[in-house]
Amino acid sequence: MRRFIPLMLAWAASTGTAQTTTLNEVTQALHRAQRQVIAYLPDLQAQMLAQALKEAASRRVHVYLITPRRAHLRPGSFLPSVALANAEQPPLPLGYHFGDLDAPPLVIVDNRTLYLGAGLADGSSAVRRGTSAELTRALTASTNVINASPNIPARVLIKERYGLAW
Repeated sequence: MRRFIPLMLAWAASTGTAQTTTLNEVTQALHRAQRQVIAYLPDLQAQMLAQALKEAASRRVHVYLITPRRAHLRPGSFLPSVALANAEQPPLPLGYHFGDLDAPPLVIVDNRTLYLGAGLADGSSAVRRGTSAELTRALTASTNVINASPNIPARVLIKERYGLAW
């Protein structure tokens, strides 16, 4: 019994703490995604993450991208590039929604793993795995935004960003 209690305490501590990770690990998780990816990105300067999101959608994984209203207008942002993946025929399962989660950038893979941190947006800062409590809160908040806001067509984003219409 004396061995059991420290083992249980160690296990409980390991499951409740966040772990530092890399953007490369996040993109690998996106390559392994099977059902859905939810990404809240106030900005997206990390080309590696943008490409992984597009590849997930091309494999018919549902990708939900949540951004603040004017995020696609930032210079150097890859958000319009990701949104254009939905302009293919037939359209890819990629939803683009305007919303603010009042949270750091985050990516949820298959409703099981949460990654968060500024590194998701800029590609160079820290990224960490979220705890199960953070995952639950992020899922609730992001699902509320997705359900409350319409899917924004890529043509709207491109018209606003570049003044082009198709």
